[in-house]
Amino acid sequence: MLVYSIPKIFRCLDTNCDGLADTREPLYGTFRHRRYARHGELLYPWARWLALRTHGFRNTSTVAGSDGQAITMNSGNTFRMKLDGSHLEYFAHGQVNPFGLAFDPLGNLYSADCHTLPIYMLLRGAWYPASARPTTGSISGPR
Repeated sequence: MLVYSIPKIFRCLDTNCDGLADTREPLYGTFRHRRYARHGELLYPWARWLALRTHGFRNTSTVAGSDGQAITMNSGNTFRMKLDGSHLEYFAHGQVNPFGLAFDPLGNLYSADCHTLPIYMLLRGAWYPASARPTTGSISGPR
């Protein structure tokens, strides 16, 4: 079982089959948690990969897998990681505080964000704005 407990992601195992995890191995971390420390949406859409959103707004973390290849994340980023702790990589950059990751039946990844447009279809390698404003008028119409 994978568990996020500030500031790391751990693999916990029940080695004696008593229903309780008796080992806890850190796989990824340390994730900064200056303001928000939520991780969520632990999804398994790809073989041996786990999709996960980053920590929240105004955090900067540099995290590496056991292969030593590090990524540096600032505010909202969506990344994926190997289940064995060996490697992690960006999926999409940007947004402020993405949450609510979900895959549709075709395998497209969607995310909501607290400060931008209500929902994005995330494309691998894409950059998304940190804030969005209407280009003409406002939500309630022109003034």
